[in-house]
Amino acid sequence: MVTVSVIIVNYRTYNLTVAAINAVHRVLKGYSYELIVIDNHSNDESYDRLLALTDANTHIYKTPKNGGFGYGNNYGVCRSSGKYLFFLNSDTILYDHVLIDMIEYMKSHTEIGVMSCLMENGDGAPLVISHRFETLKTLFLQTIIKPIVPQKIQDRRAKINHLSYSGRVTDCDWVSGAAMLMPRKVFDLVGGWNELFFMYMEDEELCFRIHKSGYKVVVYPRLGLRHLIGKSGGSSFVAYEKYKSSKLYFRMVKAGPIFLINFLIYLQAWGYMKKIGYRTKINVIKRLIKV
Repeated sequence: MVTVSVIIVNYRTYNLTVAAINAVHRVLKGYSYELIVIDNHSNDESYDRLLALTDANTHIYKTPKNGGFGYGNNYGVCRSSGKYLFFLNSDTILYDHVLIDMIEYMKSHTEIGVMSCLMENGDGAPLVISHRFETLKTLFLQTIIKPIVPQKIQDRRAKINHLSYSGRVTDCDWVSGAAMLMPRKVFDLVGGWNELFFMYMEDEELCFRIHKSGYKVVVYPRLGLRHLIGKSGGSSFVAYEKYKSSKLYFRMVKAGPIFLINFLIYLQAWGYMKKIGYRTKINVIKRLIKV
């Protein structure tokens, strides 16, 4: 058994995935690891091109269908052997040594169920890392208040978020699935990723179950990677999947009156599709109502 299995799910992001793979090999060179790359049924040349990267540490697989982010990660776990699992987005670049430090810290702190690290975006600006679980209150703030808050104030929050760690490993409710380290035994205990979520909020829901199992979710106080967050916002497909996941999550955690939660989710979806035609917006909302 290797110490850590790094799992990357690829879906039509060949160039980004290759850059992520190269960074993993650089960071973990000489360490006990394996890299599991899952092509989530891209239906392009990705899988065939990725196969050429197979070596002693790198294993490439293709799923029989595109079942979503959680499905792809579960598929990878079933083909891995590491004592620790590190889920890594294909649009990320690891920085030297931080992942190894995280693993060594987790070895001596068995109360930790999930660990992430500080991240920055493609422009080098800090990203908000630690999050609180979604509630009716946070949904209201995101839907009604956040749209009128200037972007510079939101950016300032991210910077303050990074500075607040001050060298301390810090507890939080949930962290992004873009970079998530966890012991295999914890993953097995909670049953892995929930495949009902196709994309969005599966990381929050996973952390919710890990908390319920008595483990901590924490942030390691060092800058560990660059996350080249996609700019796919605005499409009707993304709006539907994003807010379908919201409905599913709030239903699972029973966060408040479902009719009010659904109303706010519909408002969010409508606002998200600013550049989408009226008829398409209506069709997306109709589909969401049926979920």
